[in-house]
Amino acid sequence: MSSPTHALSKSRFVSGLQCRKRLYLETHHRELASEPSVGLRRIFDSGHAVGELAQKEFPEGRLIDAPFYDTATALRDTESALDAGVRVLYEPAFLYRGVLVRVDILRKGDDGRWHMIEVKSTTGVSDTHIADVAIQRYVTEGAGLQVASCYVMHLNRDCRYPDLSNLFVLDDVTEAVTGAFADISALVTEFTGILLEDSAPDVPIGAHCTRPYECPFKAHCWSHVSEPSIFTIPRLNERKIAQLVGKGITTIADLPETFPLSENQRRYVAVAKGAEPRILWPSIADALRELTFPLYFLDFETMAEAVPRHHGLGPYRPYPFQYSLHIMQPDGTLEHREYLHPDGSDPRAPLAEQLLSDIGVVGTIVAWNASFEKRVISDLATHLPRLRRNLRSLLSRFFDLLPIFRDFYIHPGFRGSASIKDVLPVLVPELSYATLEVQAGDVAQVAWLQMLSTDDDSERLSLADSLKAYCALDTLAMVRIYEVLLEQLRSMGLPATC
Repeated sequence: MSSPTHALSKSRFVSGLQCRKRLYLETHHRELASEPSVGLRRIFDSGHAVGELAQKEFPEGRLIDAPFYDTATALRDTESALDAGVRVLYEPAFLYRGVLVRVDILRKGDDGRWHMIEVKSTTGVSDTHIADVAIQRYVTEGAGLQVASCYVMHLNRDCRYPDLSNLFVLDDVTEAVTGAFADISALVTEFTGILLEDSAPDVPIGAHCTRPYECPFKAHCWSHVSEPSIFTIPRLNERKIAQLVGKGITTIADLPETFPLSENQRRYVAVAKGAEPRILWPSIADALRELTFPLYFLDFETMAEAVPRHHGLGPYRPYPFQYSLHIMQPDGTLEHREYLHPDGSDPRAPLAEQLLSDIGVVGTIVAWNASFEKRVISDLATHLPRLRRNLRSLLSRFFDLLPIFRDFYIHPGFRGSASIKDVLPVLVPELSYATLEVQAGDVAQVAWLQMLSTDDDSERLSLADSLKAYCALDTLAMVRIYEVLLEQLRSMGLPATC
């Protein structure tokens, strides 16, 4: 354990399992990686917080707190703790065959063998977790310790605040890790060899670029892909994507006419190749005639936290903290209502009360991907018995705009998507998220948490304004898209209102 030299770490090893090229670039060309998103940084922060809570489940341990870049100190402190007979270690470091690992929790049993615990801020165990633990066990045993069992300690989806006594589940993964163990030595040899090469291995792009996680080098490796690409073809499976990429085909323009596709996929390809939209106006008119005025264009912003902090919530159980509501009358008059929870208290009751006050007893509630808004309201009804009947009465009044752009209005500019953020620039180019401080839901979550934690009044006001502007644009975008559809239908003499 005395040499601090290492080429691989457990994170690099797992990266290599996803893609050999990613392993090489992470080691030699970090400058080519995209900056982690705000949402991804929040996931990292949650992971650290969960890890600290997990340590409390195994008290009286010793933390090896040397920073990640100080390998020599981490190894030395780990060796000193073992020599001193410490029976529980947090983040001990081990080095074997040029691979460095830091184990989340290591606990010594009465028989002198060790139990390895990997902490994850997820609600289950994945194949990636097994590989993560397997390389740790390989290195730890190679460094001289005998590992009796391996566990993944993850969040318990059945836990409910305020009782956090069962926040964690300890899953014994020893058998699965043992099954993965046979390949570890060969992989270490392979990965070490890759890192000694003068250039990155040639790995074609494909589904592995986004699974199990989006690779930080995706933008670099995909720089040659021009739109519209084969990756925008709806529901094109991995095998077919690999076939096309293997032949050097990434753009729809190069897609052979004889390539097997479903009828829906073929229609999309025809639209993309012809650069002309495919619009079923009678079907759109029939759908819009279902609407009853006044129209309530509704969008929620929700928070989902690893460690719940409001009554009845479990890990990652979402709850709303904000909504925007644009109300359209039959004459086109538009009114805007909104709610943004101002502090760290439970926002659900005051939000639901104002929502019921803002939405009248008649009229259609319009959403984009309405299943999300309906699920939020259903959860509110479950949590708030006194409002349950009124909240549930809203559910039957929803109309979803998304299926129109999935089934009836196919445009090459949507790039195979029916997301409002892809539809809006094509139909209403004068509206844009690009100028906003908050431009996505995960950024809204981070902004709200910052708003709650800051002591600076001006910063709090600025964050609140940014959140309101983002959520308001979500509903205003629906209004303007609806109006564009109406204008086009009227120009063709197709009535779309009752």
